[in-house]
Amino acid sequence: MKRTLVDVDYGSSDEEAEPTPAPEQKKRKQLPTLSSELTISAPVDDPSKHQGRIRTRPYVEGQFVAHVYIPIRLGHASKKLYETINRLVDRVRDMVPEMHSLVTNSIDPPSNGLAPLHISLSRPIYLRAHHREDFRTGVQSAARTQDQFALSLASISSFVNDDKTRIFISVEVGAGHAQLKQLTDALTPSIKRLHQEPYYSTPRFHFSVAWALLKEGEQQTAKQTSGEALDEGEGTDQPIFPSVFDIPESLIDDLNKEFGREIREGGNFMAEAVELKIGKAISTFKLR
Repeated sequence: MKRTLVDVDYGSSDEEAEPTPAPEQKKRKQLPTLSSELTISAPVDDPSKHQGRIRTRPYVEGQFVAHVYIPIRLGHASKKLYETINRLVDRVRDMVPEMHSLVTNSIDPPSNGLAPLHISLSRPIYLRAHHREDFRTGVQSAARTQDQFALSLASISSFVNDDKTRIFISVEVGAGHAQLKQLTDALTPSIKRLHQEPYYSTPRFHFSVAWALLKEGEQQTAKQTSGEALDEGEGTDQPIFPSVFDIPESLIDDLNKEFGREIREGGNFMAEAVELKIGKAISTFKLR
């Protein structure tokens, strides 16, 4: 049987073996820092940036808050009505200093694309990432069922949000109520497929012009809640921020006596599109 020949070094026992030098270890290059544009951090609630509002529904990674509404920019339709609404808000804030205006810059679209005044067609809706496109398609289909229509205003009212954390001074819709109801009915199947609650069965369509935090634990009765939604979600009140117990009906009566006629006679304005806000993204769907 053949054997493999192996070279063997028979060195002298008197010779000291020289140590084999260890290979130099190359320094690993540090990976570059990932751009901040590519990193997504969980939002941190800071009530001081949002007039006391914080989330009442905890942030869930991969979940988006959606809201469907008709945008209202009064200055494009009636400068006189816009001025009346501004005087209404000034009067409200004189009577209740804790109120915050929603009317500022409502003539032109703000930089984030969300009309400051709007008529809600949905409650806040919570979407997973893979639901967004289907829901967007559903909203677009609902918008295609309705022709553009005229809206008028009827009266001033107060509304409380679903969580009973904020109260709103709002102007209710007169003409156009039936068409708005048709839109909410058309949206209902898409919302129910997400196992979420559609808009109110007997809605009082309105747009809100001012709001205030409600004192914690205040029980509201005999008032329909409002479908308002915000970029940062529905808010709760903190004791360090000004808040109110309620808006008395006598104040609403006084506002209607002072401004009701001007609001009703302010003229019609058109509902031309439905907007869908998912997170920070705005989609606009023209009515027929």
